[in-house]
Amino acid sequence: MSKTSSHATSVIDGVDIAEEISKFVKLKPSKNELLGLCPFHTEDTPSFYVNPQKRLFYCFGCQAGGNVINFRAKIQGLSNADAIEALGKDYNIKLSGSFIDHQSHYQVLETALHLYQNTLKQSIEAQNYLQSRDLTAGSIQAFKIGYAPNGWQNLAGLKQINSKHAKELGLIIDNAKGGYDRFRHRIMFPIYTHHGSLVGFGGRSLGDEKPKYINSSESALYNKSRILFGLNQALQNQQKQLILVEGYMDVISLHQAGFTGAVASLGTAFTASHFQLAAKYAESIVFCFDGDEAGQKAADKTFHTILPLVRDQISCYFLTMPRGEDPDSFIKNNGIEAFRAKLTAARPFSTHLLEHYPLSSNPSLEEKAQQYDHLQKLLNHMPNSILKRLIIEQIPQLSNNHKPIRASKSSEKPNHNMRFIELAFSYPELIISQKDSLKQYLAILPSTVQLAIQRVLSNPQTSLAGFLTEENISFTQNTHAVNQAHDMTEQMALHEISGLLTHYQMIAVEQKIQEHMAMIEQNINAKESSEILQKLLIVKHGLIKKKSLLAKSEDL
Repeated sequence: MSKTSSHATSVIDGVDIAEEISKFVKLKPSKNELLGLCPFHTEDTPSFYVNPQKRLFYCFGCQAGGNVINFRAKIQGLSNADAIEALGKDYNIKLSGSFIDHQSHYQVLETALHLYQNTLKQSIEAQNYLQSRDLTAGSIQAFKIGYAPNGWQNLAGLKQINSKHAKELGLIIDNAKGGYDRFRHRIMFPIYTHHGSLVGFGGRSLGDEKPKYINSSESALYNKSRILFGLNQALQNQQKQLILVEGYMDVISLHQAGFTGAVASLGTAFTASHFQLAAKYAESIVFCFDGDEAGQKAADKTFHTILPLVRDQISCYFLTMPRGEDPDSFIKNNGIEAFRAKLTAARPFSTHLLEHYPLSSNPSLEEKAQQYDHLQKLLNHMPNSILKRLIIEQIPQLSNNHKPIRASKSSEKPNHNMRFIELAFSYPELIISQKDSLKQYLAILPSTVQLAIQRVLSNPQTSLAGFLTEENISFTQNTHAVNQAHDMTEQMALHEISGLLTHYQMIAVEQKIQEHMAMIEQNINAKESSEILQKLLIVKHGLIKKKSLLAKSEDL
């Protein structure tokens, strides 16, 4: 493998393509992918897809597609080589010989970690505090907890410390005398990325100093919106359920109690970037909040953050601790099994949404109308999904207002092949259920449509963008006019597939009619061709009638 190829692989593997593209495009979940307006051409209807699992993007409107390197190169007018270097710099990926890496910054962090771990062994006060929080020696070692001693230059005074880099990392604060330690007299929690790279610290004061917690300032290595504390341990333990809690101690005490999926955001509210990071690895997330006013506010804010992001592939739950409790104190006071029972009883996202505006015991019509109005607004923020349809079915009063989006009528004909392929990948279960009836049509279907059906039947998990990119298929006919297939019910999708099959039958029959008319004109098997022609015209008349009935039912 060449150096360039190796660098490209490192970048593709190391960069979250959804995170990178989100800097330029507002993306919303769409089945197994993300959807937005293409940045490479003007459009009103989104046709730009990103597949985080396959690390690919594709636009049905202009056929732009590829990996994260191709995207950066196209969006900024760079060569692929320059795009690789730029992404390497932005995401701290070491590409030997291509740019100055951050190795010296990592060395500063490791030196600080070594200092904090050593001074913990020398501080009785710090050890007593950790013992008072019931942390075991195993937990202290696993999370590499340390202690920043009181004093101004315990770190800044070390000869092996590069003060310039330490200041850039927020470990040393600059002043006229050269700088002083940011962290003093604090329990130190090292912060790691989910890949296991040390990028910063969080410190808890042992005295009355405020604030109680401070984190490293953001740097080239540390971006708090892209990091969840404890996620690296959760991934090492192959946890598929993450428990999002509010603080360092909650994470560590839960891990100590056997709940090794516990993670926390770092001094900031849970963000869309946090959700996208968690959703890459988890099958479910339990949002666990403290039983106080601040916890209630955090729960409400988190709910509205994930509302436009929820998808069928990840289950979300909400759990609030009893008044005055956090996960750490709850386990100490009630035991591990009591917390496990709480987790089991956590409210699903759908229940939380439907109870978001509860009615009184005897609601008036006005109160009911107000609740339905609130729920309608919440549902409008959700992406189209199976979950959304199921929620709507639970609210008959709203279901009539949630008719799936239909394609606007246009004088331009849609690309039938593109539409069929889009429907096939949006409703693979429908294609599978209809596979026997589809067999009779395969011979008359275009090769790309046949290929799509075969791919869905052999691998239903294949994504639409992934299929088009892998097969190097592009469409140039008015693909921007195609409405999004996943905005439909399954019955509507089946109806449209039936119409498309009729369309292909019409083409096949028309071709045969033309062939036999030509044979009659040339007096080749004229009598036999005439008889076949009559039969074909009857078939054509039936297809025209069927097409007319389908069109009428679509307009109802």
